[in-house]
Amino acid sequence: MGPGDTVLDCGYGFGDQDILWTRNMKPEKIIGLNITKSQVERARINVADAGLKKSIDLREGSATEMPIENESIDLVVSVESAFHYRTRENFFKEAFRVLRRGGRLVTADILPTTNSGNPFRRIEQWLSWNLVAGKFNIPQENYYLIPSYTNKLSKAGFVHIDIKSIRDDVYKPLHEYLSRNRTFLGKMHPLAKILAQLTLNRSAESVYVGLDYILSYSEKP
Repeated sequence: MGPGDTVLDCGYGFGDQDILWTRNMKPEKIIGLNITKSQVERARINVADAGLKKSIDLREGSATEMPIENESIDLVVSVESAFHYRTRENFFKEAFRVLRRGGRLVTADILPTTNSGNPFRRIEQWLSWNLVAGKFNIPQENYYLIPSYTNKLSKAGFVHIDIKSIRDDVYKPLHEYLSRNRTFLGKMHPLAKILAQLTLNRSAESVYVGLDYILSYSEKP
């Protein structure tokens, strides 16, 4: 991302990353798509408060049916949201359609981990993944590993595909941070609070054993 780029951010949440990117990377424009109305409203307020309404255009819309013109975008980004889409493949196809030739697609995404050879470990992986998949409403169609992710990007037409797992740089620091800063527990339902405390008392490797975390990069030829 850099000067001159028209960026499409899919699933932008509250818009914090768009404010950061605009200030630090200075793209020409960022367009955002998000289907959650309450997040759209809050994100627009955040952008207005930051004085960046001219540079960031946050819209209510779907990443799998983009209200965006063909070949009008230089970079499509999806940070921790593509696993929600119904389906991720439809998102890849739409991203390919709206990107200009030479355009890039970048995702930070959550996948299951490869099954362990240890049967007890596999059970632990299954529990870890399904707890997260259920909580975050991940469709069954999005349950697959890195090789399938690569194949689906390739099938959509992308080239120069590069996917890297960074799970060790994500989950352990996250777990350590949450374990040190437990103030959020006070806002939780009593039952949820007990479950969260039990989770934080376990090791990060045990809690997140079923979760991979990837960065993917690909290009439209």
